[in-house]
Amino acid sequence: MTMPAIMLQAKTTMFFPREAYYKIGDFTFCLKSPLYTENENLKLFSVQKQEKPDLTIEITVSPVELCLPAGVPLILDDKLIFREGDREIIAVRQYDGKVLFLAKYDKNKVECTISPRIAENLNTYTVLEIMNLPTFFLNHDSLILHSSFINYNGKAILFAAPKQTGKSTQAELWRKYRGAEIINGDRSLIRLTSDGVFAYGLPFCGTSKICKNEKLPVKGIVLLSQGKENKIQSPTKREIVLSLMSLCAFENTETEKLNRFMDLADKIASHTSFYSLAALPDCSAVETLEENIEPSQADDK
Repeated sequence: MTMPAIMLQAKTTMFFPREAYYKIGDFTFCLKSPLYTENENLKLFSVQKQEKPDLTIEITVSPVELCLPAGVPLILDDKLIFREGDREIIAVRQYDGKVLFLAKYDKNKVECTISPRIAENLNTYTVLEIMNLPTFFLNHDSLILHSSFINYNGKAILFAAPKQTGKSTQAELWRKYRGAEIINGDRSLIRLTSDGVFAYGLPFCGTSKICKNEKLPVKGIVLLSQGKENKIQSPTKREIVLSLMSLCAFENTETEKLNRFMDLADKIASHTSFYSLAALPDCSAVETLEENIEPSQADDK
């Protein structure tokens, strides 16, 4: 995600740290931040103080402009990724080359330093959305999937697709014609557990502005595309894994991480139903998917 060009002069504003706790998926996050945290989406995930959070994120505002770490980085989209021993350091820069923030990742802690030039224009929610924390979730058998997430009769159907492909349209059709509830219009967290694959709402929802805090067992994941007619197929495991690789928030920075992702994607493909659907933007697409997804209800009882 590329930050908009913000041309600000550094100010002498005093920032005082605040501490807040959130539960996203099955994990508790402690956020220590001087930035405004009471975003409406984050409020939905707020919990009481936890003695042992799964991840602590400390955000500080640097009194001076930030500098890049030493070493040769891996360039990934708008991020520069450095290694410092066992730690990964991610830097995000402005169009003019100035460093906006540095995030140092350990197993259970992230230290994030913000440039003073943008601190007054950011909040904790924005920083978290940029970070996206895909590595933390991957280490806990979870993936952030670019998808519209609906609750249909107490189970999750996820419409997974790139932007502008129609996943929000399909979710809205199910709401309109089948009474489904839209949990998130843009992203969902999926996790493999001993009880199966579950979907979780996230505080990040893109431009859909639809965000709810829900956990549901996954009934089906629909790999969506646009078509001149409705056509549904059962994808191969290879097709599923490749689709997950392209549709999940995943920073492929090392072989170990790639292998972990591939293994998890393979297991998820084996533990839930996937459908490849080329769809029209009307009720007929609902009927096509319903004819294929409903027979599995007998197995769920």
